Amino acid sequence: MRDFWQNIQRMLQQPGQGLLKIIVLNCAIFIFLMLFRLISIFSGHSAAYDGLLESLTLSSDFTHVLQAPWSLITYFFVHVELFHLAFNMMFLYWFGMILQEVIGNNKSVRVYFSGGITGAIAFFLAYNLIPYFVNRGDAYLLGASAGVYAIVVAAATLRPNYEVHLFLLGFVRIKYIAAFYMLWSLLETVGANAGGNIAHLGGALCGFCLGYWFEHPITWRW
Repeated sequence: MRDFWQNIQRMLQQPGQGLLKIIVLNCAIFIFLMLFRLISIFSGHSAAYDGLLESLTLSSDFTHVLQAPWSLITYFFVHVELFHLAFNMMFLYWFGMILQEVIGNNKSVRVYFSGGITGAIAFFLAYNLIPYFVNRGDAYLLGASAGVYAIVVAAATLRPNYEVHLFLLGFVRIKYIAAFYMLWSLLETVGANAGGNIAHLGGALCGFCLGYWFEHPITWRW
């Protein structure tokens, strides 16, 4: 156990490990929230956990966003389900390493944050402008999926024919993996997690635009 924590510490101290640090931070916040939840419940103050979670997640209500503007960033570091966290972090690692080989660490980190913020904007606009979502009432957004989708689609945009090995399927080009998850999210925009899937699509669009821009940088001529 001591060696494990020493390895984590060494990794955090190394430059150029931004995506791995994001993964560690997501995991650390998840553990903290779960421990805080247990303590709150056992101490008879479960409302404390609910209040903390509400302040960290992104609300579709404009007033709440004004009161907690940091939620535009903190929401994509918050998970309350283990499988949600595991799925996001595995995809962030797999596709993040592919992307990092192409554009480097700093730009990969920027893709993650840009995707998270773009996903937040897409979620907020949908729940305030599209009648179908407005009628569903206030919603809350959490999880790293928008940033992860940006990483996945940016990697697929820059290296569409890069192959990864999938269990039972063999080697699959990442452009097909990205296309599958984008289609899945599009179909699920009318499901129970509509807000989350809208954020996925916003992050994916951001990832595509950034990936295209990295490969075809705009040069201004006067």
